[in-house]
Amino acid sequence: MADPVAADQPKVDPEVAVEKAEFEKEVAELGDIPEAEYLDEIYDIIDAVVSRTDDPTLPALTLRTWILGVFFGFLYALVNTLFTFRTNQITVSPFIAVLLSYPLGHGMAYILPKVSVFGLFSLNPGPFNVKEHALIYVFVSACASPAYALYNIIGQRYQLYEENLSVAACVFFGITTQCFGYGLAGVCRRFLVRPAAMLWPSNLSTIALLNSLNSPDVDPTLPMTRLRFFFYVVLIAFVYEWFPLYIAPLLTAVSLLCYGAASSSNPDVVRVLGSAYEGLGFLSFTFDWSLISWWNPITTPLWAMINQFVGLWFFAWVLTPIFWVKN
Repeated sequence: MADPVAADQPKVDPEVAVEKAEFEKEVAELGDIPEAEYLDEIYDIIDAVVSRTDDPTLPALTLRTWILGVFFGFLYALVNTLFTFRTNQITVSPFIAVLLSYPLGHGMAYILPKVSVFGLFSLNPGPFNVKEHALIYVFVSACASPAYALYNIIGQRYQLYEENLSVAACVFFGITTQCFGYGLAGVCRRFLVRPAAMLWPSNLSTIALLNSLNSPDVDPTLPMTRLRFFFYVVLIAFVYEWFPLYIAPLLTAVSLLCYGAASSSNPDVVRVLGSAYEGLGFLSFTFDWSLISWWNPITTPLWAMINQFVGLWFFAWVLTPIFWVKN
């Protein structure tokens, strides 16, 4: 007779077990050299966010997943494509869909009847779970970014004035480029995803958000649950953003060079070099989190941010002024 306690325990994903065995073998071969320490550090980071267990009884591709995923995917594709043509492009983050789909998913679980449709699927297979939530995020993230073919089509039609572009040609060109991208991603998966050393920190924030919203576990070592902490941060961010956006717009871009050289005899040069709106933003900084978060400072490793900033500063603050002066 099977142990009922063991039956209730989440099962370990066989694929995760194989990866763990391969990792331990690799570390054992490396010994105490820095590569082994690096791999060990990566698994410590992942273990702090990602669970190693899986509950195969949780439904994933449910009616709720398809309805919410297709709805938000269509909405994001429409909105982000329209925002692409703004002078200052705005991109709506898929995290908003994750937050909105959480109450909607639970609402559908409460409203929809628990009936089967032709014995194929159930309208309401049970409580809204993390697998459905994660798949909705996959739907939305796949649709959130406009296809690169769009820029080619718009450039040919409205910049090169090619009037003979048919709708069918544009549609099939977009589908072809998208399929090529997904195919290339599949080919590179064994090199960019499967190895344990290939860490993608931005994905950890998504997993942490999904776990915070859907995990009922309470860590006794923490002063509050992750869900409560999340809503506290959201409330603080909501109140704080009123200051740089409406109450004190000065905080959006503070230029020390423009303030220090306000009485300069050549204000045009000062504006070009120091203004964050009309120039290079030299010695400028911001208190607006919507601008700071563009660099993903919470999830991007420090070495990667330093690499980005050094490249930006070199080209924007060194080469560009030289080219501007030399005309």
